[in-house]
Amino acid sequence: MKAVDIWVEGVADQKFLSDVISEWFNLSFDKDFKCKDADQNIRIQIRQVEGISKFNSKSDWQKVKPFFEENQASGVKNLIILDADEDFEKRKDEVKGTVIEVEFASDKDLFLWPNHQPHTEKGDLENLLEQIINPEHQLIFKCWDAYENCLRSYPDKNYTTPARKTKIYAYLEALLGETQSEKENLKEKKRDYSNTDHWILDHTKEPLKHLYEFLKKHLKP
Repeated sequence: MKAVDIWVEGVADQKFLSDVISEWFNLSFDKDFKCKDADQNIRIQIRQVEGISKFNSKSDWQKVKPFFEENQASGVKNLIILDADEDFEKRKDEVKGTVIEVEFASDKDLFLWPNHQPHTEKGDLENLLEQIINPEHQLIFKCWDAYENCLRSYPDKNYTTPARKTKIYAYLEALLGETQSEKENLKEKKRDYSNTDHWILDHTKEPLKHLYEFLKKHLKP
């Protein structure tokens, strides 16, 4: 049976990946982001280690290294998916210089959000989420942009522009309703990326085709 561990930064990444993998490859995950499908002869786990995010710290690497070594010994493939943040090449080099002494090839086993496009792309998961909203609701982001521009129009006040995570939260809050149960679905672990009223998971087009090809290469027989 093919076995794959996908290492990510947090629960937002875990939930998004579990939903797109389910949608694209007809697999299902449990609440702990584990999948075992005998028919497709595959076992997948989307994992994170508390306190470890960028795989760019030698001390943090020592915490997760035993898991990688155990996987290597038992034939489990290690993949890493992280934010590119401000510099794609810098992040890639950091991972390459940190994740050592195990079988890991940053050129083919690493994917950087949002689109893994070297030299041109920077950003994070939230950048990708902004690009895959249902176009019918683009006006929500237009309202948000007006709010941000309003804050910036008062430079003497030094107002902080809210983070992109807050922008995605506000997008869903505008769509999901006001009851307590509806607001529960705003949480990163409860989001439903297969909801076509909210998200478009078309892997044949930008910006998802690069993620699809990466996952297909490692998950399909």
